Amino acid sequence: MTNLNTVDPAAVAEEAKIENSDVVIAKSRIILRRFLRNKTAVAGLVIFVLLTLLSLIGGTFSGWDKETIDSLNIGMGPSAEHLLGTSQAGIDL
Repeated sequence: MTNLNTVDPAAVAEEAKIENSDVVIAKSRIILRRFLRNKTAVAGLVIFVLLTLLSLIGGTFSGWDKETIDSLNIGMGPSAEHLLGTSQAGIDL
């Protein structure tokens, strides 16, 4: 004789996982919506992402690396060859 009041623990656990994932998705959508409404926060995130990307790929824009010394242009200001100039040691800025 089977008992109709028994519950399969695996089925209950699976149902709880589904409900918990729905709650997590709903919370993350609320957080995202609130973040996107704050224009200052969005602008800050955009600036942060742009600065991060430029720092990662910035070396490709210049023919000089950070250790090469240009002895002919020591302490010079910005030019076509050195976009931000050179330091007192002749290193490209």
